[in-house]
Amino acid sequence: MIHHVAGRLGCSDRELFVLAYRQWYGHSPGQAELECCLDLFVRRGDIPFWVRGFVRNHLGRPTRRRGLCHRRDLPKRVVEGLLLIAALELLSYLSI
Repeated sequence: MIHHVAGRLGCSDRELFVLAYRQWYGHSPGQAELECCLDLFVRRGDIPFWVRGFVRNHLGRPTRRRGLCHRRDLPKRVVEGLLLIAALELLSYLSI
């Protein structure tokens, strides 16, 4: 997914890590920290939480803009629907 999002943004994986870090922390990462994170990503596939959040957020935007429900939002939507049905049932029962 990192390669996919980097491609959509027109940047390298390294630049994506910098963008994600900047968005999360509000400043650019230090060279040593960035190199360490990239090394762990390349060697072991470890992805920092701030990169995972950036990628998830970026992938979720187009789906929400189209007005569709993203699969991670489905449980929340189901609960909202069930609560609405329960409230309507309660109101119909009370009005009798």
